[in-house]
Amino acid sequence: MHPVDVVVPRGRWPSRALDRVDGSVRLDGLDVPLLRLEDLVLPKVHSGSRQDVDDVPALCDIHRKRRNDIIAHVDAEQIYLIGPARRDWPRIRALILSP
Repeated sequence: MHPVDVVVPRGRWPSRALDRVDGSVRLDGLDVPLLRLEDLVLPKVHSGSRQDVDDVPALCDIHRKRRNDIIAHVDAEQIYLIGPARRDWPRIRALILSP
């Protein structure tokens, strides 16, 4: 069994992210689209759960070379986030940039 995060679309960012998938993986007979790293951060920001918010700086630490690309991407896409997610992004961004 494989753990999988399921994105329940709200707002416009999910369809925009799905337009940019990096391919797919076959799980139990289903082709599951793989979001680009930059788009993987969007549902984590959108969810607002403590674990997902903690995951964002962790992902940026693991992928240090792409950190600025991730930040720039979410900065550009934040207009498609809904309410609290849009409000919380500056705080999450500051966590990413803190030493």
